[in-house]
Amino acid sequence: MLAEYGEIKTSIIKTKADNKRLTTQLLNLQNATKVDQALFQQKQLKKKQLEQAMRKLSELKKAVNTTTRGFISAKQMSRVLNELTNKSTKLNLISLQNSLPEPITVITKTDITENSGNEVVTENKVYKHRMTIQLRGKYADITTYLHEIETMPWRIFLASIELQSDTYPYSTISIEFYTLSLEQGWLTL
Repeated sequence: MLAEYGEIKTSIIKTKADNKRLTTQLLNLQNATKVDQALFQQKQLKKKQLEQAMRKLSELKKAVNTTTRGFISAKQMSRVLNELTNKSTKLNLISLQNSLPEPITVITKTDITENSGNEVVTENKVYKHRMTIQLRGKYADITTYLHEIETMPWRIFLASIELQSDTYPYSTISIEFYTLSLEQGWLTL
């Protein structure tokens, strides 16, 4: 019986040691699972923030495209000038002058992700290209010309118009206008 008692005691000690070892392993697995869950949650949060940032970037790209639609590139300017000067065969071109481009700095702040507090400040330059065109002709032809300029597919902004009456029925008009471009260069041939 003593032998049995010794075997049972050894078996109990071994079972307690196995139980302690298994409990330690279980606690380690639970801790590892908690760490994995925390990492998974962080990964999900980062993924959500990235998706929000990508959506915001897409929105910003659409806004830029909408805003810059109609801007005149340096490559298109020669075509625009050709159209401006040849819009009316009834008007005589007296002069055409351009000024140096004026940079306009546009600063925008954008919240990258909702509720993150992360802002991106971007600084973009848009260039204003001024021109003055002086034409001579009949008043009706001048008004037709101005209407045609307004209906051109590009954004041409009128800065000033000066009309001087000459010998009837002729007048001289001086039109200062400007275009906007993302390029500093005014004309590419």
